[in-house]
Amino acid sequence: MEWDGDVVAEGDRSHVADRAALESILPQFIGDIDQIPPRYCAVKIDGRRASDWAERGKDFEMKPRRIHIESLKIVGEGGVTEGCSGKCFATFDLECVCSKGTYIRSLGRDLARALGTYGCVSLIRRHRIGNITLDRAVKGENLTAENLVPVDKVLDYPVLRLAEDGLAVIRRGNWLPWKNNVEGVGPEGYVFVARENGEVLSLCRFEPGRIWPKYFLGGDE
Repeated sequence: MEWDGDVVAEGDRSHVADRAALESILPQFIGDIDQIPPRYCAVKIDGRRASDWAERGKDFEMKPRRIHIESLKIVGEGGVTEGCSGKCFATFDLECVCSKGTYIRSLGRDLARALGTYGCVSLIRRHRIGNITLDRAVKGENLTAENLVPVDKVLDYPVLRLAEDGLAVIRRGNWLPWKNNVEGVGPEGYVFVARENGEVLSLCRFEPGRIWPKYFLGGDE
């Protein structure tokens, strides 16, 4: 029996003989690290997704990207994911708190390489995104309007309240002059733009001196 899919490589099993071996290399992956995304992903290569090129057999190089892993720990071992075929020699359940852009499949690959062997990920479960945790999730067939959460309650971007004339500029896709400093802006520079009553209408990018519209979130008017 095998894992689902084709086995592309096999390595020495002795390097992952026990939990201590894995725990010993986890500190290497904490903090800011460079990670090479998997070939089957949505990263654009020459205008197309890497997965599209991979399916066509094209030879291309995935460049490393800087990510941040806040924490990484073992929370279980020895389990087998339901629905997967095959027999494994060592399995571990890990919990990771990481930045946007982190590929857990690549993290599993790199953990195995650090142990001098090969590995794969059999199950990924996202427990939280922004301020929304898994216990607040609703199945698609049970989704109602009451389950919808305002976008500014999910993502911790600053909210800028504008008068209608300023909102009109943003709705037309133009940048708006902004002389005031904005506190709490992350490295991506994202801010929400809202009506004076707090209704969020747009996701924008803040630059010193102006605001650029990125996505319009309001309804048709």
